[in-house]
Amino acid sequence: WILPLIIMGKSVSAQLGSEYVTTNAVQYLSFATFEQGFSLLHPYWPENIFGKVGFMKPEFLLLAVIAYTSFIFSPFKNSHTRRYILFFAILGLIGSFLAKGANEPFGNIYVWLFQHFPGFMMFRDPTKWYTLIAVSYSVLIPFSIKSIFDLLNNQPKSTFSRVIAFNIKSKVLSLNIQNIFLIGVLLYLLFLIKPALFGELRGTFIPHTIPDEYIKLEGFLSSQPQFFRTFWVPTVGRYGLRSEQYPAVSAQEYFRIYDKGQLLKKLKENGIEKKLQELSVKYLIVPYDSEGEIFLNDRKYDNRQYVKTIKEIEKISWLKRVASFRQIGVFELNDAKTHFFSPQNRDLSFTYRNPTEYIVYVKNAKKNDLIVFSESFDSHWVANIGGNLIQSDPYNKLFNSFRLPKDGSYTFMVYYAPQKFVNIGLVVSIFTIFLVSGGLFILKKHD
Repeated sequence: WILPLIIMGKSVSAQLGSEYVTTNAVQYLSFATFEQGFSLLHPYWPENIFGKVGFMKPEFLLLAVIAYTSFIFSPFKNSHTRRYILFFAILGLIGSFLAKGANEPFGNIYVWLFQHFPGFMMFRDPTKWYTLIAVSYSVLIPFSIKSIFDLLNNQPKSTFSRVIAFNIKSKVLSLNIQNIFLIGVLLYLLFLIKPALFGELRGTFIPHTIPDEYIKLEGFLSSQPQFFRTFWVPTVGRYGLRSEQYPAVSAQEYFRIYDKGQLLKKLKENGIEKKLQELSVKYLIVPYDSEGEIFLNDRKYDNRQYVKTIKEIEKISWLKRVASFRQIGVFELNDAKTHFFSPQNRDLSFTYRNPTEYIVYVKNAKKNDLIVFSESFDSHWVANIGGNLIQSDPYNKLFNSFRLPKDGSYTFMVYYAPQKFVNIGLVVSIFTIFLVSGGLFILKKHD
């Protein structure tokens, strides 16, 4: 992404939408607190359900105590080890601070970084910074445990240790103080992950069976060879089909409306039918919320919302319900446009090569006819017609369009220009991997 950004001046963030680039998104997704990050406790543990933040579990604070106990022992080590311990301790503190996101203390610092620091937009979900804490503690905790073990091992043997020592096959296994310490640490760590050991994890860790309705729907959609989109109200179901041939569009994201009542009103406005036709929408679908994660009221599944959505959509005159999908509501929209279409109704077809390249065939075209490409407008889409490079123009402020320069029947290519720099970047990246790997191999060989 670096070469297209530098050469084309095209910022990826400009195309992602407000939910990806605004500080409101960061504040909404800042689920963790500082004490949770500091103790390596993820806010979703163990429920693992998006948005359901658990309470602080004080037993996890002992992890941080063990990790930062390394400071007590590092002064007695060599300078090389001290530098390592200091580095990983600072790394853990930075990760703890960043993982809390916009929450206090000093949450405004994270917001400022999100707004001004290049690339920080990738961390709108601050819990990604837990990786730094995990890396830090993976070094600090073993160091502390080893240091405490060595300290206990150097202590004089107690009467208790001598009494409980026992012989097995001539080998002495002493249940001494340092071994008791190791057993205690092991039991403590097992206690922390008890939900994983006893099958108590929820969310994505629960095995799910795809409902028959979705399997039947996938077969129905896949049996149709032409390109079209599906429009899901209010949003795409967990098991909804998504592919290059049949892209799935979330109504909430398309209209930027997240209130279900307002969304249903929007669908009834004048002009929506034409917009969806030009978007190549052939089917409007109300998902079967088998996992209880879409139609929610106070975080609990509310079947009344599902029933109301079906009833309101059935009232829309330009939609016809397709039967036989049980709890999935499938409604057909007539006269949906294909991925490429002509407002002048010229005969055309296209071949998909990859997401950045298409071959278009047009018959009996007239000069200045429009060919509309129903993807979000981007001026870097280009049509190569007989060596003439034609830049995309906006169509209805939404899609790309190309004005044909001549009459006749011919074939031309539509491609996304910055992709060539991505390809160059891939070559550079692969070459760099081999160069670095070769360098490391040579250095290791000389050692």
